[in-house]
Amino acid sequence: MAVGISFRLSLASYLSQLREGLVLYIPDDAFYYFSIARNFARGLGFSIDGIHSTNGMHPLWLLAITPFFAFSSGNSALSGIIYFQAALDCIIVFLIADTVRVYLANAHSTNRKTAMTIAATLYIVAPGFFLRSSLGMETTLTALFIVLWLRQLRKFSPDRNLRFWLLLGILTGLLFLARTDMFVLVFPAMLWVGLRFRRELPWKKVVFGGAIAFIVVLPWLVWNMIHFGSIVQSSAEAVALFAMKKYAVMYGPVGMYRQLLLVAIRNIFKPFIASTFGVSILTILCALFRNRKDDRHDVTILLLLLAGGMLLLAIHSLFRGFIREWYVEELIPLFLVGFGVSMGYNAGRTAASIRGRIALGLIVLAAIFYYKPRTIQFWQLPMGKSVENILPGLEKGSKIGAFNSGIYSYYSPQTYRIVNLDGVVNADVIPYLKHGNLHDYLTKDSIEYVMDFQGTIGGYVGLFDRHLLDDYTILTRHPWEDDTFIVYQRKEFK
Repeated sequence: MAVGISFRLSLASYLSQLREGLVLYIPDDAFYYFSIARNFARGLGFSIDGIHSTNGMHPLWLLAITPFFAFSSGNSALSGIIYFQAALDCIIVFLIADTVRVYLANAHSTNRKTAMTIAATLYIVAPGFFLRSSLGMETTLTALFIVLWLRQLRKFSPDRNLRFWLLLGILTGLLFLARTDMFVLVFPAMLWVGLRFRRELPWKKVVFGGAIAFIVVLPWLVWNMIHFGSIVQSSAEAVALFAMKKYAVMYGPVGMYRQLLLVAIRNIFKPFIASTFGVSILTILCALFRNRKDDRHDVTILLLLLAGGMLLLAIHSLFRGFIREWYVEELIPLFLVGFGVSMGYNAGRTAASIRGRIALGLIVLAAIFYYKPRTIQFWQLPMGKSVENILPGLEKGSKIGAFNSGIYSYYSPQTYRIVNLDGVVNADVIPYLKHGNLHDYLTKDSIEYVMDFQGTIGGYVGLFDRHLLDDYTILTRHPWEDDTFIVYQRKEFK
């Protein structure tokens, strides 16, 4: 583990020196965070362009990285964030091992140590740990709070004091702020606790814990209601709008639901694949069968959290037709804890055989050499190049619309305003997307240029507004592999 952690920190040092090459390793969505945090540090509020307010982010991660932009800038800020995320990863490694240890307190010491080591080691070699596809995203912070929340709830008993419920309330609120959809993850476990112990629960303390969680989240909810009249994030609405229209065209209004269901079934198994190459499915099922009469409520809570993770991926799949890599990565530590605990349960109080340890070692090797994540995002390279080669040729002070606008926004000089057009970080666009008149939005907001890949622009023209670019003409084309990067200019602006 020490070798893996050392490598992770060394990798952070390497990545922090890549400068513009970071666009190959950091997803465009992360640059949304960087741009918003930078503007927030400058006193421009939660906005990617300094003009339009946005709630298309998860607030705790944004607040966590804002100080890096308040006290530094450019690559120095990104270097700090990369080191910060590496440090969180290292904490998670130890939490995985220690959580498995606590669950297997009564197991044979050899089995317990083996399970701890393998679970933690698998996180180190898991896809994305070395070159994390979610670098710069909220993933690691969310994963940390998931494990902390599990460690707190597993201590539950009806006679717990007020301090237990206070800490659980704080962790619940912070988990929801880390990723606002985490209520789906914890719902099965909380529902089971409420039903299983309904006659024994100290309901005054439960209400107190719930009130604490609500107070932690309340400022975010109030801010959203004041600025947007809704607590629903624009990113959730925008992605779902595009996905539903696309699938309706591809599979028909009825067939799309069958397809979405198939996608959901496939996606709920991804955390098992990404964390243990699927072996954890077998070990968990075996542990359930062998210990079906065991009434340990902390194990039930762990299993229900795993079920909550699968439910979360299913819901995302049903409403958008796909899931991002980081939706799976944030669940990997939780599923590795489940794997470690199930290994200890299967071995019991008798030391595991040497053959069993060799087999577990092969699992690690399979995870290292077989499962290869998509860590280098070559399609983003022309996005970075466009800032260097294309923007200087456009009128200074102009507004430039783009659908994938994170990299453009972060690297563009302040003399340009990059306006997000897909609604992910621009709530003003959402009504126009719903009514299929993006053309009117471009007119209302005086967008002088539109730039993006031809395939991306064509998707919005075909699905939302065929008149989107009626007032624009092609200024430049830049072929790139299987697609073409195009810059459109408003006709009257020529």
